[in-house]
Amino acid sequence: MALDCAQEAAGQLRFEIEAAFSQGLPNTPMARATVRVISGNFITARPVGIVDGVDFQHSGLVRKVDVAGIQRTLDFGAMVLLSPFGFSPTGEAFNLSMEEVATRVAMALQADKLIFVTEIPGLRVRPASPRAKTTPSTPNCRWPRPRRCWPRCPRPTSRRTAFYLQHCVKACKAGVERSHILPFCGGRLAAA
Repeated sequence: MALDCAQEAAGQLRFEIEAAFSQGLPNTPMARATVRVISGNFITARPVGIVDGVDFQHSGLVRKVDVAGIQRTLDFGAMVLLSPFGFSPTGEAFNLSMEEVATRVAMALQADKLIFVTEIPGLRVRPASPRAKTTPSTPNCRWPRPRRCWPRCPRPTSRRTAFYLQHCVKACKAGVERSHILPFCGGRLAAA
């Protein structure tokens, strides 16, 4: 039941994204633009299974990324739209974490950057101070420096921030040159 609801929501969101990239309104940057959006079964998944006595049912983990398929699509000049679903070799669908999908795809493609656009307002520069400024982006962690860069990162102010930072560092350790966490609202966005 939950998987059906997630699939329905993902299908609706895919429709809205495709529609947004199809707009060619006069006097806008999209005027006469042709942006092709292609999605597909680029992610092979495996079940999480039973962990500490809890059956995670249709939750999954990324098993493999179809790098060749994604690269061919990009070479065609299209944008690749990845959903938070992966499929087993037997065709079973698994609900995946979008953060894991983004991280694993960035690592597999050896992307230049991994960018998370989130509801998190930023990372506190001085977490002990209640009026501390936030920075919208994580420091550039160029391989092989992520371990040296990690202590300089502002301490996470929430478990959610730590979750994103963990994916950023994982990507950098695997060869992605930069990773960023950007807020989608409030203040200016900045990326290095």
